[in-house]
Amino acid sequence: MGGRVRVLLVSGSTRRGSTNTAALATAAELAPDLLDWTVGGGQLYAKPVAWINVAAPSRGQGAKDDLAVVLGYVGAVIVESACRHVPVDRAAIGPRGTVTDPGFTAELTQVWDALLRHISKEA
Repeated sequence: MGGRVRVLLVSGSTRRGSTNTAALATAAELAPDLLDWTVGGGQLYAKPVAWINVAAPSRGQGAKDDLAVVLGYVGAVIVESACRHVPVDRAAIGPRGTVTDPGFTAELTQVWDALLRHISKEA
């Protein structure tokens, strides 16, 4: 893959100590080279997207459903193979504000791999 890839990470929570934000900080650390972590701008039309639900088991389905509606409305391409429900316990958030659970980081590596495979197929 030759060009620069831009990834928008959006947290579902602005609360201090949020597992959502910790999950995204961890994702940014595990991202392959050329990651540009941005917080705004651009359109999502025809852009590949994935979601990561870090809520406790059996939680977060409503938010995921609403997100799917919004992403469909703006014409984003949901990369299902990159979507995950990987619960994160607050105790797994380390002093740097990232998730320290190796199982979680393994899942995030799979998310990045799936997104990059999808993007490579489009190139």
